[in-house]
Amino acid sequence: MQTGFPFTRGELLLPQTPPDPVRDLQWQDLTTNRILVVAAAVVFLLYIAEIIRLLPSLVQVASRWRGAVYLEHSVNMARSRNLSAMAMAAPLCLLADRFALYRPDWWSAIPPAWSAPAFIGIWGVFLLVRRGISAIVLPHTLDSDNRGAVKYTLNTFTILAGILMLFTALVMKVFHAPDESVRMVLLVMAGFFWLFSLLRTGQILGAHCGGFTTILYLCALEILPAGLLVLSAVLF
Repeated sequence: MQTGFPFTRGELLLPQTPPDPVRDLQWQDLTTNRILVVAAAVVFLLYIAEIIRLLPSLVQVASRWRGAVYLEHSVNMARSRNLSAMAMAAPLCLLADRFALYRPDWWSAIPPAWSAPAFIGIWGVFLLVRRGISAIVLPHTLDSDNRGAVKYTLNTFTILAGILMLFTALVMKVFHAPDESVRMVLLVMAGFFWLFSLLRTGQILGAHCGGFTTILYLCALEILPAGLLVLSAVLF
Protein backbone atom coordinates (compact mmCIF):
# COMPACT_ATOMS: atom_id res chain seq x y z
CA MET A 1 0.00 0.00 0.00
CA GLN A 2 1.42 3.35 -1.05
CA THR A 3 1.23 6.27 1.33
CA GLY A 4 2.13 9.91 1.11
CA PHE A 5 1.41 12.62 -1.41
CA PRO A 6 1.19 11.44 -5.04
CA PHE A 7 3.30 12.91 -7.86
CA THR A 8 6.31 13.39 -5.58
CA ARG A 9 8.68 12.87 -8.55
CA GLY A 10 8.78 14.80 -11.74
CA GLU A 11 11.02 16.04 -14.53
CA LEU A 12 11.50 19.65 -15.52
CA LEU A 13 11.06 19.79 -19.28
CA LEU A 14 11.14 23.56 -19.77
CA PRO A 15 14.52 25.27 -20.32
CA GLN A 16 16.06 26.74 -17.19
CA THR A 17 17.32 29.82 -19.02
CA PRO A 18 15.19 32.29 -20.95
CA PRO A 19 15.37 32.02 -24.74
CA ASP A 20 17.51 34.45 -26.67
CA PRO A 21 15.00 36.59 -28.56
CA VAL A 22 17.61 37.61 -31.15
CA ARG A 23 18.78 34.10 -32.00
CA ASP A 24 15.15 32.90 -32.24
CA LEU A 25 14.44 35.41 -35.02
CA GLN A 26 14.47 34.25 -38.62
CA TRP A 27 17.24 35.56 -40.91
CA GLN A 28 14.89 37.88 -42.74
CA ASP A 29 13.49 39.27 -39.47
CA LEU A 30 16.79 40.79 -38.35
CA THR A 31 16.92 44.55 -38.84
CA THR A 32 20.52 44.46 -40.06
CA ASN A 33 19.67 41.94 -42.76
CA ARG A 34 16.63 43.91 -43.87
CA ILE A 35 18.74 47.05 -44.29
CA LEU A 36 21.42 45.15 -46.21
CA VAL A 37 18.86 43.49 -48.48
CA VAL A 38 17.30 46.85 -49.35
CA ALA A 39 20.72 48.42 -49.97
CA ALA A 40 21.85 45.46 -52.11
CA ALA A 41 18.60 45.57 -54.10
CA VAL A 42 18.99 49.29 -54.78
CA VAL A 43 22.60 48.87 -55.96
CA PHE A 44 21.66 45.86 -58.09
CA LEU A 45 18.81 47.79 -59.75
CA LEU A 46 21.19 50.64 -60.52
CA TYR A 47 23.49 48.23 -62.39
CA ILE A 48 20.96 45.83 -63.92
CA ALA A 49 21.00 47.66 -67.26
CA GLU A 50 24.81 47.41 -67.36
CA ILE A 51 24.66 43.71 -66.50
CA ILE A 52 22.19 43.07 -69.31
CA ARG A 53 24.41 45.00 -71.73
CA LEU A 54 27.41 42.95 -70.61
CA LEU A 55 25.73 39.54 -70.90
CA PRO A 56 26.87 38.77 -74.49
CA SER A 57 30.48 39.47 -73.52
CA LEU A 58 30.16 37.46 -70.30
CA VAL A 59 28.75 34.50 -72.21
CA GLN A 60 31.63 34.83 -74.67
CA VAL A 61 34.09 34.52 -71.77
CA ALA A 62 32.25 31.40 -70.58
CA SER A 63 32.34 29.85 -74.06
CA ARG A 64 36.03 30.49 -74.91
CA TRP A 65 39.02 31.85 -73.05
CA ARG A 66 39.93 34.46 -75.68
CA GLY A 67 36.64 36.17 -74.86
CA ALA A 68 38.18 37.24 -71.55
CA VAL A 69 41.07 38.94 -73.36
CA TYR A 70 38.73 40.64 -75.85
CA LEU A 71 36.64 41.99 -72.97
CA GLU A 72 39.72 43.49 -71.29
CA HIS A 73 40.67 45.18 -74.56
CA SER A 74 37.65 47.45 -74.14
CA VAL A 75 38.44 49.71 -71.19
CA ASN A 76 34.81 50.78 -70.79
CA MET A 77 33.49 47.21 -70.88
CA ALA A 78 36.14 46.01 -68.43
CA ARG A 79 35.39 48.84 -66.01
CA SER A 80 31.65 48.21 -66.30
CA ARG A 81 32.22 44.49 -65.67
CA ASN A 82 34.23 45.17 -62.52
CA LEU A 83 31.64 47.59 -61.12
CA SER A 84 28.83 45.19 -61.97
CA ALA A 85 30.68 42.40 -60.17
CA MET A 86 30.85 44.58 -57.06
CA ALA A 87 27.12 45.25 -57.35
CA MET A 88 26.43 41.53 -57.73
CA ALA A 89 28.73 40.55 -54.85
CA ALA A 90 26.46 42.14 -52.24
CA PRO A 91 23.29 40.09 -52.96
CA LEU A 92 25.46 37.03 -53.55
CA CYS A 93 27.05 37.40 -50.09
CA LEU A 94 23.62 37.87 -48.50
CA LEU A 95 22.39 34.74 -50.27
CA ALA A 96 25.43 32.81 -49.04
CA ASP A 97 24.84 33.98 -45.47
CA ARG A 98 21.11 33.27 -45.63
CA PHE A 99 21.73 29.64 -46.55
CA ALA A 100 24.88 29.25 -44.44
CA LEU A 101 27.27 28.39 -47.26
CA TYR A 102 30.17 29.30 -44.98
CA ARG A 103 29.72 28.19 -41.37
CA PRO A 104 32.87 27.26 -39.41
CA ASP A 105 32.46 26.28 -35.76
CA TRP A 106 33.65 29.67 -34.53
CA TRP A 107 30.83 31.39 -36.42
CA SER A 108 28.49 30.71 -33.48
CA ALA A 109 30.39 33.41 -31.54
CA ILE A 110 29.18 36.04 -34.02
CA PRO A 111 25.81 37.60 -33.10
CA PRO A 112 23.16 36.75 -35.73
CA ALA A 113 22.68 40.43 -36.53
CA TRP A 114 26.35 40.67 -37.54
CA SER A 115 26.56 37.42 -39.48
CA ALA A 116 25.87 38.95 -42.91
CA PRO A 117 28.27 41.91 -42.42
CA ALA A 118 30.92 39.43 -41.23
CA PHE A 119 30.44 37.32 -44.36
CA ILE A 120 30.75 40.39 -46.58
CA GLY A 121 33.94 41.29 -44.71
CA ILE A 122 35.41 37.82 -45.23
CA TRP A 123 34.64 38.00 -48.94
CA GLY A 124 36.38 41.38 -49.07
CA VAL A 125 39.45 39.94 -47.33
CA PHE A 126 39.49 37.05 -49.81
CA LEU A 127 39.51 39.50 -52.73
CA LEU A 128 42.23 41.63 -51.14
CA VAL A 129 44.44 38.56 -50.57
CA ARG A 130 43.90 37.49 -54.15
CA ARG A 131 44.65 40.97 -55.45
CA GLY A 132 47.85 41.20 -53.39
CA ILE A 133 49.06 37.82 -54.61
CA SER A 134 48.34 38.74 -58.25
CA ALA A 135 50.40 41.91 -57.88
CA ILE A 136 53.34 39.81 -56.72
CA VAL A 137 53.25 36.66 -58.82
CA LEU A 138 51.79 37.59 -62.21
CA PRO A 139 54.48 37.52 -64.92
CA HIS A 140 55.42 40.95 -66.23
CA THR A 141 55.77 39.48 -69.73
CA LEU A 142 51.96 39.48 -70.07
CA ASP A 143 50.48 42.48 -71.85
CA SER A 144 47.82 44.58 -70.13
CA ASP A 145 44.88 42.75 -71.71
CA ASN A 146 46.08 39.32 -70.67
CA ARG A 147 47.04 40.50 -67.18
CA GLY A 148 43.59 42.01 -66.79
CA ALA A 149 41.98 38.80 -68.03
CA VAL A 150 43.89 36.74 -65.45
CA LYS A 151 43.09 39.13 -62.61
CA TYR A 152 39.42 39.80 -63.38
CA THR A 153 38.00 36.66 -64.98
CA LEU A 154 36.73 35.81 -61.49
CA ASN A 155 34.61 38.99 -61.67
CA THR A 156 32.98 37.73 -64.85
CA PHE A 157 32.01 34.46 -63.21
CA THR A 158 30.87 36.28 -60.07
CA ILE A 159 28.21 38.01 -62.18
CA LEU A 160 27.16 34.81 -63.95
CA ALA A 161 27.10 32.87 -60.67
CA GLY A 162 25.10 35.61 -58.96
CA ILE A 163 22.41 35.62 -61.67
CA LEU A 164 21.97 31.84 -61.74
CA MET A 165 22.29 31.25 -57.99
CA LEU A 166 19.80 33.97 -57.08
CA PHE A 167 17.35 32.65 -59.67
CA THR A 168 17.82 29.06 -58.48
CA ALA A 169 17.30 29.94 -54.82
CA LEU A 170 14.17 31.95 -55.67
CA VAL A 171 12.64 29.13 -57.71
CA MET A 172 13.44 26.50 -55.07
CA LYS A 173 11.89 28.58 -52.27
CA VAL A 174 8.79 29.27 -54.39
CA PHE A 175 8.34 25.49 -54.54
CA HIS A 176 8.97 25.27 -50.76
CA ALA A 177 12.27 23.42 -50.97
CA PRO A 178 13.89 22.97 -47.53
CA ASP A 179 16.80 25.24 -46.70
CA GLU A 180 19.25 22.33 -46.56
CA SER A 181 18.39 21.33 -50.12
CA VAL A 182 18.83 24.91 -51.33
CA ARG A 183 22.14 25.07 -49.47
CA MET A 184 23.50 21.94 -51.14
CA VAL A 185 22.48 23.11 -54.61
CA LEU A 186 24.06 26.54 -54.08
CA LEU A 187 27.28 24.99 -52.78
CA VAL A 188 27.54 22.81 -55.88
CA MET A 189 26.88 25.81 -58.12
CA ALA A 190 29.47 27.95 -56.31
CA GLY A 191 32.06 25.18 -56.67
CA PHE A 192 31.23 24.75 -60.34
CA PHE A 193 31.63 28.45 -61.17
CA TRP A 194 34.90 28.66 -59.22
CA LEU A 195 36.30 25.67 -61.12
CA PHE A 196 35.12 27.19 -64.40
CA SER A 197 36.88 30.44 -63.53
CA LEU A 198 40.00 28.47 -62.60
CA LEU A 199 39.90 26.69 -65.97
CA ARG A 200 39.59 29.93 -67.93
CA THR A 201 42.40 31.58 -65.96
CA GLY A 202 44.59 28.53 -66.57
CA GLN A 203 43.89 28.67 -70.30
CA ILE A 204 44.86 32.35 -70.46
CA LEU A 205 48.10 31.71 -68.58
CA GLY A 206 48.77 28.52 -70.55
CA ALA A 207 48.75 30.46 -73.81
CA HIS A 208 51.80 32.42 -72.61
CA CYS A 209 53.52 30.13 -70.07
CA GLY A 210 54.64 26.54 -69.87
CA GLY A 211 52.45 23.90 -68.27
CA PHE A 212 54.36 23.67 -64.99
CA THR A 213 54.65 27.45 -64.70
CA THR A 214 50.91 27.81 -65.32
CA ILE A 215 50.18 25.35 -62.50
CA LEU A 216 52.42 27.33 -60.13
CA TYR A 217 50.68 30.59 -61.01
CA LEU A 218 47.25 29.00 -60.53
CA CYS A 219 48.27 27.56 -57.16
CA ALA A 220 49.44 30.96 -55.94
CA LEU A 221 46.74 33.13 -57.51
CA GLU A 222 43.58 31.01 -57.24
CA ILE A 223 44.05 27.86 -55.17
CA LEU A 224 45.93 29.45 -52.24
CA PRO A 225 43.27 32.13 -51.42
CA ALA A 226 40.44 29.64 -51.89
CA GLY A 227 42.31 27.04 -49.83
CA LEU A 228 42.77 29.51 -46.98
CA LEU A 229 39.03 30.22 -47.04
CA VAL A 230 38.19 26.51 -46.92
CA LEU A 231 40.74 25.80 -44.20
CA SER A 232 39.31 28.58 -42.05
CA ALA A 233 35.97 26.75 -42.20
CA VAL A 234 37.33 23.24 -41.66
CA LEU A 235 40.13 23.63 -39.11
CA PHE A 236 38.84 26.42 -36.85
